[in-house]
Amino acid sequence: MAGEIEKRLAELGIVLPEPAAAAANYVPFVVSGNTVYVSGQLPIADGKITVTGKVGDDVSVEQAQAAARLVALNILAQVKAAAGGD
Repeated sequence: MAGEIEKRLAELGIVLPEPAAAAANYVPFVVSGNTVYVSGQLPIADGKITVTGKVGDDVSVEQAQAAARLVALNILAQVKAAAGGD
């Protein structure tokens, strides 16, 4: 069973980024029992926030969708770090 999640992500062409370090005074995740709580995730790639602004004014819908996808990948990367792997 180990590696199944990584294998499925690879089949989808998805590579998880390195978990982002906390950008302020918080921890990126906390494990409580069998639950992982993730906080403070932003659309960060290569250590930089990729999108800021209001959708429809400063940010297009397509840019917002790409940012949301990046946030989801960053959340998965934090969960992977919390779980010690796959």
